[in-house]
Amino acid sequence: MRMQVSKVYRVSLDGSSSDSSVFELSGNLSEWLFSVGFWRSFNLRHGTMFDQFEEDEADTKTVSAVATAFANLIRSIEAKQPETIQFVYRHLSDGTTISATVEKAELLTEIRSMHDFLVHAVEMKSTLTFAL
Repeated sequence: MRMQVSKVYRVSLDGSSSDSSVFELSGNLSEWLFSVGFWRSFNLRHGTMFDQFEEDEADTKTVSAVATAFANLIRSIEAKQPETIQFVYRHLSDGTTISATVEKAELLTEIRSMHDFLVHAVEMKSTLTFAL
C-alpha cells in the first residue's frame, strides 16, 4: 500500500498556488506525523483542523505555530528516538496493520527542511495551504 505524500504550498494574493513555493513531505514523514499524533495534538492546542487527505489553508500566525511545533518535534526526536523508527501507518478492515520503518537521520533531515520552509513563509508573511 502506497504512503500518502503531502504538500505545503504558498498561496499568492490572487488565490493561485505558486509552483516555486512548494514543499513536498515524503510518504514516510507524512504518515509518521499522523501515526504519532502530531497533527491531532496540534489541532487540539490551536483549534485547527489539519487532517489527512484534506487541504487546509493557514495564515501566518498558524504557520508560525506549526514551525514552532516542528522545532519542538526536532528536539524531541534528537533526544528520544532510536536510530531506526518503526510505526504503523494503516489499519486494515480485517484488523491487520501495515508498518513502515524510517531512519532517524532521514526523518530529522526532512523535518528540518520543512521547518526552514515554514520559517521562510512566516518571514514572507505568507498564507500556506497544507495538502496532507
